Amino acid sequence: LAYTTPSFGGLQGNLHYQFGNDTGSNKKYNAGANVLYFNGPLALTAFYERAQVGNPVAATFADGSTRTDWMLGGSYDFKVVKAFLTYGQAKNNLTDARSKTATAGASRPLGTGKILAAYAQTRDSGLDKTRRTATVGYEYPLSKRTNLYANLMNDRITGASNGTSFGLGARHQF
Repeated sequence: LAYTTPSFGGLQGNLHYQFGNDTGSNKKYNAGANVLYFNGPLALTAFYERAQVGNPVAATFADGSTRTDWMLGGSYDFKVVKAFLTYGQAKNNLTDARSKTATAGASRPLGTGKILAAYAQTRDSGLDKTRRTATVGYEYPLSKRTNLYANLMNDRITGASNGTSFGLGARHQF
């Protein structure tokens, strides 16, 4: 089930609830909420989720765990560049381990399209590993709802060799 509030001066909220398939007294469910704020060049968001039901693979929560996730994010369009920041955390109730992620990104108009850059770092205290990902790309609009894109990404994880990937594609928004 989902409910979306009307927009009040650029502020809008969503509530989500998913029933589990369990019978008996210990019913499992997923629930969450998010808030969005759009006003001129400023955009802000926050979400919280509590999950006990895995989709589409129920085995994700076969250990009886409950996962909680939250994230805060924002962007500001300076016209010559649009900056993005996020910070969030994921936690499983069966361990003290937490996964914390911070991202910073920017997009800048270049020709008809825009050049994109982002950096993300995730620190997983349970695995004692850090993942660092840097991406650059270009997005070219074909129409109001369709664009072409190219991205180059470098990914590094503590104790593992780094990897580089490249992606090309077309995206159509409905």
